[in-house]
Amino acid sequence: MLRLSEAIRLGALLHRQCFGASCAFDHEGAVVATCALSGAIDAGYQAQRRDLSVLSARCPLGCPYRLTRAALVVHLNDGHQWTRDQIADHLAQLEAADERRASPPRLAAVDPVGRAGQEGATRGTVDFET
Repeated sequence: MLRLSEAIRLGALLHRQCFGASCAFDHEGAVVATCALSGAIDAGYQAQRRDLSVLSARCPLGCPYRLTRAALVVHLNDGHQWTRDQIADHLAQLEAADERRASPPRLAAVDPVGRAGQEGATRGTVDFET
């Protein structure tokens, strides 16, 4: 599945960036510029429900907003006029943190029998690696 951060980078290859509107058109009606979110959709991103309604993040510049991921992209694009690379870099950090939180802890070796006297063997203990 294409991540939002990856799709934003791909969208940047298709059209130049615009601010304050999702798209800009030439006199013949062809798209000549897109905002970060519209560019991602043009690049094949299929919005996930969590990006549109569930996951929220604060503006990295200290604005008092808690936004969905999609709203954060629009806010950074239009409100702060970040480049699409800057937006994608920030989203990549959020996506990596999401993945770390979603992964179950890995189990280390378990010794259910308890081999007394052997290094590292403690009866019935489980060590979690983080």
